Parts: sequence; structure tokens; C-alpha cells
Amino acid sequence: MSERNSTSTKSQLGIAAIGVSLCAACGVAWLGGGGDSTSPSMSFAPTQSTATSSDDGKVTAQSAGGYSAQYAIIVKFENEPVTQEIGKTFRKDPEGTRQRFREWAADKPALQGLSLERASYSGELVLTGSGARSIDDVIRDILAMDNVAYAEPDYIAEPSKEG
Repeated sequence: MSERNSTSTKSQLGIAAIGVSLCAACGVAWLGGGGDSTSPSMSFAPTQSTATSSDDGKVTAQSAGGYSAQYAIIVKFENEPVTQEIGKTFRKDPEGTRQRFREWAADKPALQGLSLERASYSGELVLTGSGARSIDDVIRDILAMDNVAYAEPDYIAEPSKEG
């Protein structure tokens, strides 16, 4: 093997090693989701929630952001321009979009006490809440609204502990 080919191969291997290192660093950042639960995440990873059920039947949702809610509900509104706008702007401006949701929901009794956790481009909203109303009551109240396509609990399936 000539010296020129050897140098070329070493250069290519060095570039490949840098590429692999960058990919690994991005993957770790994506999976890790950023720093502690009190500071905003600088990750591109989607927000994830887990739901657990206690012996008394209460469902607790734990978001990747670190805060707890008694429940999380996925809601899709039909022919509602505000929720479509919320879905399209949430990733660019989460806090501004949450404020827009609060303003829109202020005069809707079924949405009282609920917070916007995240929204999809299709206008699907994940709302979290806690308090005096049970998840069943909240879903029933939301479904009674005129423009709701669906409202359902945001559960995460987990394997059985029985083996």
C-alpha cells in the first residue's frame, strides 16, 4: 500500500470518527432531554408523559418536564380555528401558545382548571389537570361541548407486573 493511500485512508477514518462522535452526542442529547426538571429542556425530543395508576384508582401523569398532574387528556376539536392555530404554533412558542389557550378557554366551563401540556400540528391538544373533578367528569364535560371530535385519557401502556 502506498504512503498516499495510507494517508488518505487515515483522513477518511478521522472524518468518519468525527461524524460518529457528533451523531452519538446528538443522540444522547435527544434521548436525555436536557438538564434538570427546573430548567427548560434544550432537546429536540418530544415531550413524553407517563401515567401510573395507584390502588385507589387515581391516575397520575408525569411529564418529561418534571411536573405532575392528576390526569392528562387528549382532545381534538372540530372546526375550531384557535385550536388549529395552537397546534401550528406550539413548537415555535410553547409559552405564548399556552397563554393563547388560557385566553381561549377562559369562558369555557368544561376547560376550567386544565392546562395545555402540548399540541400537535393536527390541532390535537394534550390537557392536564387536577383538583376536584375526576378525569371521567372532565372528559364528560369536554365531550358535551359542541365542537369536540374526541376526548380520551392519555395513558401509556406498560407491561404487566404479573410476568
